[in-house]
Amino acid sequence: MMTEWKIGNEVVADGFSPADHNETAVQGIHAENLLIVVDEAGGISNTIGQALEALMTGDHTRLLVLGNPPTDNLGSWFERICNNPLFNVIPISAYDTPNFTGEKVGPWRRNLVDQRWVDEVTLAFGSDSPFVQARVFARFPRSSASGVIPIDWVEQAQQNEMPPAAIRLGVDVAAEGGDEFVVAQMNGMTGSIVHTSRENSSPVEVAGRVLEAIQKAQKYHDDNQIYTQIRVKVDAIGVGWGIAGLLDEWGKEGRHKAKIVAVNVAQSAYDRERFSNQKAEMWWTARELLQPDENGEQQIALDIDRVTASQLAAPSYRSNASGRLQIEGKEEMKKRGIGSPDRAEALLLAMFEPPQTEIPDVAPLSITKTNGWTV
Repeated sequence: MMTEWKIGNEVVADGFSPADHNETAVQGIHAENLLIVVDEAGGISNTIGQALEALMTGDHTRLLVLGNPPTDNLGSWFERICNNPLFNVIPISAYDTPNFTGEKVGPWRRNLVDQRWVDEVTLAFGSDSPFVQARVFARFPRSSASGVIPIDWVEQAQQNEMPPAAIRLGVDVAAEGGDEFVVAQMNGMTGSIVHTSRENSSPVEVAGRVLEAIQKAQKYHDDNQIYTQIRVKVDAIGVGWGIAGLLDEWGKEGRHKAKIVAVNVAQSAYDRERFSNQKAEMWWTARELLQPDENGEQQIALDIDRVTASQLAAPSYRSNASGRLQIEGKEEMKKRGIGSPDRAEALLLAMFEPPQTEIPDVAPLSITKTNGWTV
């Protein structure tokens, strides 16, 4: 698709977005004075990049290239031209922008990166990570971590819009100091966070927060004549099992109509040939939903803050000795200076659809001490 800009009847500029391998789309462009402006250069393929360079034949032709260094594509066309001495390269790090230099920019200041953003992404990814090197320091990463979900996919999904539909909830229960208790929801194929807190409340208070989210979702279903049963996936490791049991009991008492599904992500995956456990299966399910298809379209939209976005892109993956996919654990992430991805995992639980797991009767009413909880 091409857009023309005119002054009077004279065409002065063309704008287009060619497919990655359609070099013919940029051939045959000639003018006595030609300025070629390339935006989002980190995503330009070698095929298109080389075709653009081929237009640089006249004395009055110039190429202006703008973009962030890609975080997962070493040796990209953008990196190659930035290392070419024929180009004048002007790197602009986060620290060169007005919120750090003090330059006056008016009301747009709030839309620019600031120290809080830098601190958040450094905590989420680690100071040596490809993302921080590229987005904070404007450097081309020298290594490419095997991230489960590329940040570019997350950012693209934040621009998507999907029609509303049945609601599913995901609950990640805080079990250690510093972790968050998070409730996330999928409204159709749009994911969001509906509750976060850090206080170490009692299991009844935590279950009560989840009940509020269930009742709000049920009202939405009733108002919109949606008859699908709400499914609530609860991380059942540790104290989460008791929360799931209490919510299940409240359902039997008629306090809600939702189906409570306890998910133990440490257990064997349902697809045991591909994944080491349910955690890997859950993360890979999200990856497949977010991965753009051949037309660049995604199956999902994300209405999330930058903390959640950073957490989604933080963990890496590898194959274990059996060839099954394995997701980086929280302890491994902690060694890299990365916090627990609680918001991301609540959101992934909302997306994930495991079979129903049996929940013991009134599990949270026994008295046990677990990580500071009385359950």
